[in-house]
Amino acid sequence: MALTETPHGNLCADLSKPRQDCSTDAGCRTRYPTTPRATRSEPYFVDIVTANGAQRFYFSLQGY
Repeated sequence: MALTETPHGNLCADLSKPRQDCSTDAGCRTRYPTTPRATRSEPYFVDIVTANGAQRFYFSLQGY
């Protein structure tokens, strides 16, 4: 299954299963089934780049 992130980051869309939704008012639109992304206990991150490469550190703002 090929999944891609939505712009908001909280859903993944399965682009291999397009569906046409048609109405008399708005015409037809292509929609894709979505699944919620798994949430992380530490959802925020910062990338620190040094001469030796980059490393990602995750953290949470909960309780602040």
